[in-house]
Amino acid sequence: MEAKVEEQLLFDFYGELLTETQNSILTYYYDEDLSMAEIASLTGRSRQNVYDILRRSKKFLYRYEERLGLLSRFLENRKRIKEVRNELNHLIREDEKMSSKDRVEELKRILRQLKEIEES
Repeated sequence: MEAKVEEQLLFDFYGELLTETQNSILTYYYDEDLSMAEIASLTGRSRQNVYDILRRSKKFLYRYEERLGLLSRFLENRKRIKEVRNELNHLIREDEKMSSKDRVEELKRILRQLKEIEES
């Protein structure tokens, strides 16, 4: 996974645990895709200060992940859901060939439940 994407996800999970200043600067950086110079201009800080806050904040995000592991569990669950969905789709295709309508409907129901879980 690309570093900036991983950091964005970490921020999504743990951003509320940062200080208001850290949260605000990371929001500009990740959500609004502003450069450090643009953030410095908006916040009245030096570019170096913005850089330091970003660097420290990223360290905090990685520490939170080391301790809590929310992102890794989330990604693992997404991977597992995808695998189960693929298996169900395979079973549905096989059962459709054999005309097992009741089983096909049950498999489709399970697939819909997985989709609901995935979207929530």
